[in-house]
Amino acid sequence: MNAKADGSDPQRGDVLHVGYADPEKAAQLAEYMDAGQPGPWLAPSPDADERVTVRLAGYPYLFTVRVVGGRTGPVIRHLEVTADADGEVVDYEALRSIPLRRITLSAWNWRRRYGGTVAEPGDNDVKTARPDDADADRLGELVNRVESAILSGLPVRRTVAAEMNLGTATVDRMIRRAKDAGLMDGIEIPKRPGPRQRDTTTTITGKGNDR
Repeated sequence: MNAKADGSDPQRGDVLHVGYADPEKAAQLAEYMDAGQPGPWLAPSPDADERVTVRLAGYPYLFTVRVVGGRTGPVIRHLEVTADADGEVVDYEALRSIPLRRITLSAWNWRRRYGGTVAEPGDNDVKTARPDDADADRLGELVNRVESAILSGLPVRRTVAAEMNLGTATVDRMIRRAKDAGLMDGIEIPKRPGPRQRDTTTTITGKGNDR
């Protein structure tokens, strides 16, 4: 992945790739993806102690990790940092700059999704690129609530802020992020609440019984 789905260039530290460190499993997964197989059960499945590779934008290193579940979330049990270029060194400053939590969550989420062959509700490009971003996990919820408020003819920002227990300034910021990520394509927030959409799914029962 060299750019996000909305066409923008990745920012430094964005997750570009997560995959198998095992070359044989990596080849099997690539073959599976190229063939467009119908289900994850035909793809190689990550083991509990699987070595996972992660690449980040702007970092000239390949990160190889083993992650396990801890009391407060996933943690790294094993970490390798390999410089891309010959003669390049991984010095103290380079180690300090590594976003370990992002790498950990990326590898953990990839494992939970059977090597990236399935998706979970709420997955989006921002969450994939920055799984440690607190807002990223709620962008999908935000978009759903925005659409619901529009259809209900309610003031969008005020309604979403109340439902998500956020300030309107935070909602505005998250809406901008959702738009930047391409999550609100085709959704236009009206300046004023529109008429409430009629519910056409209601079934009227008992018609003709009142005589």
